[in-house]
Amino acid sequence: MISSRNLGPARPHRIPLLPLEKRFLIDVHRRFMLGQQAQHGPQHQVDYSLMDWAEVTREFNNNFENRLLPGEIFRRPMRTESALRSARPRIPEIVALTGITARKVKGKKGGKKGGTKRGKKEDGEDEAGKRKGPKK
Repeated sequence: MISSRNLGPARPHRIPLLPLEKRFLIDVHRRFMLGQQAQHGPQHQVDYSLMDWAEVTREFNNNFENRLLPGEIFRRPMRTESALRSARPRIPEIVALTGITARKVKGKKGGKKGGTKRGKKEDGEDEAGKRKGPKK
């Protein structure tokens, strides 16, 4: 069996956003909110799904991609649209501003994969998963 110990991980680990990059995303959300309120009035409920993420991603990568930021030893990677969108729930200022929270992953219950019946009680079963008697 070939393991990731021998070959390395299947994909490279995620490089976290720096505070400067997080500040950029916060500012983008704030500008969008102010633009929506200027257009529709201050009481307007802002719909963040209308943000132009292709433009946000282009602007983000123009500012940060392949740059060596102060205090860093590696150049910053290119970010995709989905990477920037999925980073939003991990930035408390954006969560406070927008109310955006992480989506629940369907079908993911945690625990071990390929669980057994052991410990689960069904009608007519004891702790070990053995039948007590005929099912009525």
